[in-house]
Amino acid sequence: MGSGLRFVGMLAVGVAAAVAVLPGVASSHRISVSGSSAYSDPADVKGGPDATTVAVSDDGATVSFAATIANRPSLTDADAVQAYFDTDKNAATGGGGYEYEVAWISGHQLLMHWDGSGFSEVKAASFTASYQNGKASFAVNIADFGGSATFAFIVTTTGDTGTSLADRAPGTGIWVYPSGSAGPTGSRPALPPGAPPTTPKLKTVKPKLAIARAGKPFTVTMVVTDAATKKGVKGELACQAKLSGRPLVANRRSVVSSGRASCTWRLPVTAKKKRLTGSLTVTFAGAKATRSFAVAVH
Repeated sequence: MGSGLRFVGMLAVGVAAAVAVLPGVASSHRISVSGSSAYSDPADVKGGPDATTVAVSDDGATVSFAATIANRPSLTDADAVQAYFDTDKNAATGGGGYEYEVAWISGHQLLMHWDGSGFSEVKAASFTASYQNGKASFAVNIADFGGSATFAFIVTTTGDTGTSLADRAPGTGIWVYPSGSAGPTGSRPALPPGAPPTTPKLKTVKPKLAIARAGKPFTVTMVVTDAATKKGVKGELACQAKLSGRPLVANRRSVVSSGRASCTWRLPVTAKKKRLTGSLTVTFAGAKATRSFAVAVH
């Protein structure tokens, strides 16, 4: 997304004075009680994504979450859905009282943790997420989610790349999982201001091409870096190629943390003197980098 999403700034719009702190006793990390709860919020948003229902469950090891966004079968480039979780149920800790954020944007999902000054992305192997048919869902191991399956949470959305808040569920309150359990203690502060995450600008150099020989493997390699940090990025790789206008499927692809991405096609023995064209595309944190190539097969 060209302008980026104001993940952190958007929360401040609706949280500063709007959260109703529910009474309860102090809560540290607790043993999961295994169960499920359902929550609802009125269909009351026209201009942006409208969160209407949420289902949360855990099996003692994994937390699963699914929010229904009634008016968005798929997200546009200007949309975002975010869920914020108070995993220690202490409103005075975290960012605005929340330790974790899960965010869905078009084609990408993020798990983030409050690091003292902002929400930064967490690379947890157990985290899986998707946005399909109007459902924003994720699952994560409890160990990677504050160590407890009892928490308070809210869901927010934007329809204009974070310039304004489209929806906040549940209204000015806060949901607690499991439903009916004690809410967070303490006063919930306004979220401290800070630079929100933005879509990175990706940089590539001219791809390296192997010699294209009929009947042999042909590999194209490129390196993708974050233009701001100058570090390699490991994103999702798409390999496309056509031999004299006919699609050719890659038989091997590879992306590593250094940013090196490569695609390999096995050229048919009949490819000699034909023209091979194609491209490599890496998608990372909502940004894309594409490099094209064209060669004559020997």
